[in-house]
Amino acid sequence: MKVSKRDTCLFLITLCIAGATATAALRSKNNLLPNQEQQEDINQFPLADSTAPKPTDPKKIAKKKAKSKKYAQYKDNVGPGVVKASAVYHWPPDFPELPVAQSDAVIVGVVSEATAELTEDESSVYSEFTIDINEVLKNDNQGPLSPNTSIIVDRPGGRVKYGTGHISLFWLQGFGMPRKGRQYVLFIKRGGPDEDYQIITGYEIRQGRVWPLDTSTSSDTNFGIYTNSDAVSFLSKIRYAVAKAS
Repeated sequence: MKVSKRDTCLFLITLCIAGATATAALRSKNNLLPNQEQQEDINQFPLADSTAPKPTDPKKIAKKKAKSKKYAQYKDNVGPGVVKASAVYHWPPDFPELPVAQSDAVIVGVVSEATAELTEDESSVYSEFTIDINEVLKNDNQGPLSPNTSIIVDRPGGRVKYGTGHISLFWLQGFGMPRKGRQYVLFIKRGGPDEDYQIITGYEIRQGRVWPLDTSTSSDTNFGIYTNSDAVSFLSKIRYAVAKAS
């Protein structure tokens, strides 16, 4: 069969397009952002033990009650028969990637502990992180924070292990979880009567580079714009935003 020059050219063009598409797909797969990798790694979520003894100290009981009330909106997301459950968090319109004004404090610190806790009615789970503070970029006027001290911050979501060995997972889509032993810039707000802070959002600092903790669920907010940016410049930008806001 005789093949025309035109047919040969069309074949070569098609082959080039197919090769470029395959290369792009491979590049996309191999260049996953750290927070995208975390979304697929359930080990980012702290683990609670449903058989652990309940607190007996009155202060701890009161604190657990307050936190359970705070996270009551996420009821019926974990249980012995639930494998995975999630909810979508929609960032407010025009929410800034560096929410200085929306935060009661902005800190740089290392996660020294990461635990999960069942709510009082055992229908949901939240995670608590002990942060060893290295630097305070914006201080809380109602309760000043200091370097070389520790605070607890929390976030909805986590894993629960039951007596049968079954593990139930709940998370908010778009919310990443800080990992023990890693350093973060955290934008935090007072959590109410439980006295701990909640994480608004954050960025991991690793080897002098910046990686967003969260993924955007709104077209108005793009945490990814700081991906792999220089940590020194990033921190300078936050300090400038804090000074400007004050």
